Amino acid sequence: MPMLILATNVVESSITFEHMKYVIDLGNNKQSDHHSNMNMDTLSIQCSNRASADQRKGRTGRKCNGICFRLFTKEMYDNLKSSKETDILHKRLDDLFVTLLEKYNFLNLDFIEAPSQNQVEVSLVRLEKLGYINQG
Repeated sequence: MPMLILATNVVESSITFEHMKYVIDLGNNKQSDHHSNMNMDTLSIQCSNRASADQRKGRTGRKCNGICFRLFTKEMYDNLKSSKETDILHKRLDDLFVTLLEKYNFLNLDFIEAPSQNQVEVSLVRLEKLGYINQG
């Protein structure tokens, strides 16, 4: 029985569906963001990127012939960013900091793409309030 997948970020996983014949790519991603200035997480729909679109197309035809229908033009595809922004730039840092605190002084780490000072400060305050750290 042929499968049809309406593509979201989920279809980009490494899972292979045996009978996936069709993928419909809407050209969107659901993205979780942390806004440190408001101390709030959001889930929003963003334009996809070329790497994601190519990955979605690659989900078809693994075990049988398949087709990817993109619901956007080639011009739109050509104008997409080549890849997504690094997660550290838009995620909460609390979990990362707790992990790093066990082994390192993360404030001295040389990040490839460093989080903003505001992201760091908001996470440190939250961790102190939760009793994970003592900035004293």
